[in-house]
Amino acid sequence: KRARYSELLDAAKKLPGRPALPTCRAMGDGKAQTPTFILHRGEYSQPREQVAPAFPGVLATPGATLAPKRRADLADWLVNPQNPLTARVMVNRIWQHHFGQALVETPSDFGTRGVKPTHPELLDWLASEFMNPSSSISPSTPATSSGQASSGNGLQPWSMKRMHKLMLMSATYRQSVFADQADRARDIDPANHLYWHMNRNRLEGEVLRDTLLAVSGKLNEDMGGPGVFPPLPADVFKGAAGWNTGGNPREFSRRSIYIFARRNLRFPFLEVFDAPDSNLSCPIRERSTTAPQSLMLLNSDDVMSASKITSERLMKEAGSEKERVILAYRLVLGRLPTERELTECHEFLARAPMSELCRALFNLNEFVYVE
Repeated sequence: KRARYSELLDAAKKLPGRPALPTCRAMGDGKAQTPTFILHRGEYSQPREQVAPAFPGVLATPGATLAPKRRADLADWLVNPQNPLTARVMVNRIWQHHFGQALVETPSDFGTRGVKPTHPELLDWLASEFMNPSSSISPSTPATSSGQASSGNGLQPWSMKRMHKLMLMSATYRQSVFADQADRARDIDPANHLYWHMNRNRLEGEVLRDTLLAVSGKLNEDMGGPGVFPPLPADVFKGAAGWNTGGNPREFSRRSIYIFARRNLRFPFLEVFDAPDSNLSCPIRERSTTAPQSLMLLNSDDVMSASKITSERLMKEAGSEKERVILAYRLVLGRLPTERELTECHEFLARAPMSELCRALFNLNEFVYVE
């Protein structure tokens, strides 16, 4: 038995070692506090007077005595129920994303120089619901095992998912762009501060690209991991140093949030649709309407590829021409075609392939705008 044990021990030594578990950098509270100095001209090698950690006085509310000593203390202050500013800023950003305009039109400035909220009571209520959700509101998100303490009714505080659901299920959001008595209301409130109709919002470039992939059935729904490098147009790729398009082609069809972001190179499809400049803060994303956007939706490789793959999907999943047109409208526009549209599509397909019909649908305002 000893001899057999020795043989197995020698054989085990020749086996490859177990791979190391994945690691990541994390922030923790160290026991020893490193002293901080004011650096002369910002030079690390020229420390001057030592300073103690404290909350910036210019940002403190009158009478505030908070003086956080570490990052954890600052994080606790940010989500303290006695400090509603964090919640107010966050719900204002979420509202701005869904409605096209914020309750406070200066989302990065809630101070005395900023614009006053159009609906202060609504802003306060949303912030309160964000910090301490009420079970009387129907769109509820149960508490999870994320480590955050739930409220007394079992709902998860600080849940962005619940805030999204609360706003999207509201009667205000579910209004149409085309409102009754629009002429009279427009005379009273031309800027729609009172939300008497829904604002027409153009989808961001990231959402448009993801929708093209989803409609064609090509979207890679894998989550997490490093950024991806989809192919670039030849004229752009020449100056794209460090843009490695090698690897698994399936990675190229992942959601746009995983496209590697470089400060000196913006993905062309996203740039045309007002992708923010990574060198600057972007409190409000621009929503322009330009000719290059129409040309991009007509002629870009992303749209041409999505049109071809979508037509192949229609050919597989629907039998007759009419069924393919109906399925195309459901996939691209989320509705059924009218009788007139069916007739026009039948006439169009008599002289053009199905891929061209898909490309035409991708260029409709109804596909690009939320109404």
